[in-house]
Amino acid sequence: MGLIDLILIALGLAVAAFVYSLIADHKRHAQMRKAIAGLPDFRCDYHRIGSGARDAVTIDEGSGTLCFFWRVNGAITSHCVRAADVVAVDVFENRTTKTVAPGRGVIVMVGGIGVPVGGRRQATHHKVTRVEVRTTVSDPAMPLHSLTVLNTACTEGGGLHALVSEAADVWCARIRAMAARAQRAAG
Repeated sequence: MGLIDLILIALGLAVAAFVYSLIADHKRHAQMRKAIAGLPDFRCDYHRIGSGARDAVTIDEGSGTLCFFWRVNGAITSHCVRAADVVAVDVFENRTTKTVAPGRGVIVMVGGIGVPVGGRRQATHHKVTRVEVRTTVSDPAMPLHSLTVLNTACTEGGGLHALVSEAADVWCARIRAMAARAQRAAG
């Protein structure tokens, strides 16, 4: 077996793993959609399935209810709350910063004088590894619910980060607006 055969086998395994990952992700999303559709007496006006279908949130504007879903050991659990019970909604971003200092560079001799080339330059990389919409409700047994909008590293301020941040802000505003409306109606 030659080097080319080993490369082809490794490439085939990588493709198979990627396809398996896509199929598993599709299955998790289908399970979450089924759990959302299976809520009794709940009209889903808005819903968002989180990254990797690990969690989700749905809104029934007519009844003023939010329902949060999360996956535990493959099973999907849900918890519904009245919008009037929402205490706070925030966007949480987990950021990492890494500073890299390359080597010393080289000294080039120019007419008997040494000139440093490629000196120490530091490069700082800012990454966002997780973006969540966190909702706090007035239920001491289950006060915190999260919707994971991003669960992978991306460059802070980049295109993916901007898209994810906008989606998180929209859901944060949507839940806040619904809670404010319900609290005004309650008096």
